[in-house]
Amino acid sequence: MTVDEIRNKLEFVLPGTQMERVNIIARHEDHLPDITLDLHMLKTRDAERTTKNVIAILNEPFNLHIIHGHIHGESIKRMLRNKMSSNKIQEIRPDSWNEGITHISIA
Repeated sequence: MTVDEIRNKLEFVLPGTQMERVNIIARHEDHLPDITLDLHMLKTRDAERTTKNVIAILNEPFNLHIIHGHIHGESIKRMLRNKMSSNKIQEIRPDSWNEGITHISIA
């Protein structure tokens, strides 16, 4: 799936202001597409809805990198790491260098 195809699908579920929070890096060789979602300053329920929409709309594997912040993003971090569920989620893991980022592998 190309960056434009991913962007077009995401535009169906994310309003314009939410799309500004998305960065897509195309697939390189055997690597999966990388989608970075910046959830800074969102309410936890809005962050959860945005994340679930991104996961639901794309029908192929990708890596989702969520920036939630370290201090002010604690409730989003807890929601992602403890309550986020989908049959598409293969793995949820913290970033090894930055506590304000959570990585989710989507199968």
